Formats: sequence, C-alpha cells, structure tokens
Amino acid sequence: VPVIDPFDGYQRILSTELSLQRAAAKSLHFAASISCSCLTRLRALKGHMHRFNTINIWSRSDSMKGITELLRMSLTNGAPNLSKLSIRNGSHPDPDNDFFQRSLNDWLGSGLSVLLNPLSVIRLDNIGFDWARTRFSRNLVELWISNITLANRYQVIKLLDSLCSAPALRDLKLIDVEAILEDEDESISEDESLNKVSFPKLQSLYLESLPFDFLKFLFETIAPGSYCLTLKPGDEIRYDYPSDEEIDDEDIFELLRSTTIHRLILSGGEEGFWDTADGLRSILESVVTVKSLTLNHYNIDHSILKALKAPKSRSGKFPNLDTLEIYGAVFTFELDDLKPEFKRVLQSHPLQRMVLGGYCRPPSAEDYSLDEDQELVAWFENRVPNFHLCSDPDYVPERPNWQLWDV
Repeated sequence: VPVIDPFDGYQRILSTELSLQRAAAKSLHFAASISCSCLTRLRALKGHMHRFNTINIWSRSDSMKGITELLRMSLTNGAPNLSKLSIRNGSHPDPDNDFFQRSLNDWLGSGLSVLLNPLSVIRLDNIGFDWARTRFSRNLVELWISNITLANRYQVIKLLDSLCSAPALRDLKLIDVEAILEDEDESISEDESLNKVSFPKLQSLYLESLPFDFLKFLFETIAPGSYCLTLKPGDEIRYDYPSDEEIDDEDIFELLRSTTIHRLILSGGEEGFWDTADGLRSILESVVTVKSLTLNHYNIDHSILKALKAPKSRSGKFPNLDTLEIYGAVFTFELDDLKPEFKRVLQSHPLQRMVLGGYCRPPSAEDYSLDEDQELVAWFENRVPNFHLCSDPDYVPERPNWQLWDV
C-alpha cells in the first residue's frame, strides 16, 4: 500500500484507497514516503491499520507530525499483526527548538510501549527516544539505530539498559551514533556506566561511523560472545565527540587490538589513514581476528596489494582472510600487470569468497570496466571457490540498505 509523493507528474490521490480495496483480506505492507503536503491522504488508512504487518515510514517533513499521526492511528485501530516497524526522519530540524527535539515517548506517551511490544524488527533513523522510558519485548530480534545523538552519559547507560530488555535480540546495528560521555551529573557513578552488558542470543553486531570515545565505550561495555562483529570505521573514529579532539593513530590501533572483530569494511577517500598502503597494512596488523575484508573506492596498485599479502610467518600478527571484497575500485595498472601481486595475495590467504568490481585506469590507455572475458577474471574463477565479478563497476555497498519495500 503506497503513500508516496511523486517527484513529477500528477499526484495519484486514489492510489492508496484503491490499493486497500484490491488487497481484500490479505496481510499488508505499508510503505510511506511522506511530506507535509500528503498528510491529508493518510485519512484513507483509518480503519485499516490492523491489516498491516509491516510499516515503513520515510518522512521528509520538518516535523514529526506525519510519523506520529500514522503511529497514533495504529494505536487507535489496534495493530495485532504488526511485526516490523521502520521509521526514518529525513529532516534536520533546528536543534534549539524544543518542539522538534521531543522524543517519540513524548509524542505517544504510554502508547509507545503498546506499539513496541509485538515487534520483531525495529529500524530507527534520526528518531529521538527517551531511553530511560523505553523497553523492548522478548519478541524483538532485529534493531537498527542510526543518526542520533545521546545528549549525556545517562542516556548512553539507559540505551544499553533498553537493549538488555530484548532477551531474544539477534541483530544489532548502530550507525552514525554520537554520544556525550563526559557528564557533570555526579549521581551517575562510574561503576554503573562500566557494568558489562551481554546479549545472550546476539548473532550480529554492526558498528559504523562511530566516534572514537563511543566506540571505545562499547568495546569496554558489551561483553564478548559468539556474535559476529562487523566494523566500518569512518572519519569519526579519528575524533572524540563533541570535543573533536584528534586521536593518534596508535591509540586507534590499540583500540582495535582490544576486541575481536570478524569483518572489517574500509572506504578509500575518508580522512582515515587506511587508504594508503602503509595505513592499510597498519590497520590490518591491528585486527588479526578479521576473516572478511571489504575495500570500497580504493585505488588498487602494486603497493595496496602488497599491503594485503600476509607475511610467511604470521605469528598471530596478521589476519587470515577467507573473504575479500573489492567494490568501486580504480585499478591504476593493466590487470595483467597486477596479476603477480594478486597471486601472492591468494597464496597467503585461504580465500573462499572474492568479489571484484571497478574500472581499470592504466597510465597509457582509456578507462575500461572489468568483464568475464579478461584473463585475470578467468584466473580468479579457477582459483577462488566462490568468485563474483560485480557487473556494475560503480556499485559499492556503502551500508546496509534502508529499503522502503522491505517485506
């Protein structure tokens, strides 16, 4: 059931009502890309909210009005079948205006608990919560939180308390989350903030673009487990928040060495040191437990490939990769010229899966994309059990996709 404002052409006012009629008694997926101009169209949903088992709202309004109106309708009509809720607020309102800074708890009151209770999947982007008043249920297995700022240490602690209220949680993503960890409130003890938290059923923990101090806090606070930890550092890892104090590279290496990381995703062109051969080598030497490495937007030359090659005697000081993915790369030499270095990479890692995507930009020739007919591609196909050539040379999986039609 769509409620989407077209970017051009005439609005199809009846599309929502017709979709509801044609769906008969089926369980429905509701996807809404809304702005202030389409709020009146939401009235067609009254009396139908109980039919939805997934709700995905992408708001482009400067306020929370559209989001809260839809959620209130769910509470009024009842939503016994609702299992997935995704809410994305695309606006960036004035941070000094208290009206826009109200949390979803303030908007919905006790109704928020009723709304959250049946959910197995929750995705929140740029949505404020009062974590001290938020509890999840034993039904929750997947939680995505992105683009929020935790205003003080108390909110950080209460966020972790809220996460612990979901004993069945299997998949947790924290993306672009900033937190103020230095708090003048003396009522919050240091011991309380450093208590270990554990998620007994957690299978996947994904951390992306987190400031150094918050990432360090999470590493120290979340107990080790059998889950797979994926780290995608951005420019933020080089700074504390909100001071913007720059962190020494060695402090970053020490932090990475302090925990078990299973998958590492690196992007060239960041402020980070890892887009150079020396920087890439240094970060790999700090994440010896990594099994899967993804490189996005890298200039691939002889020096980068040498940085990927494991030493003959690892002595526990270099990863043993079984997966290598390269997306959106620029190969600055002819592929055949890079074959000897690629061969050494394959000899030094037990690769079971490899993805290759990008352009060739040799010094004395025009750019060309990779294709199945090239000798090096065929060579990879014969040597890596699961080799995939990316058909779109520009494709880069920047982050887990927010899919409006995620059914």
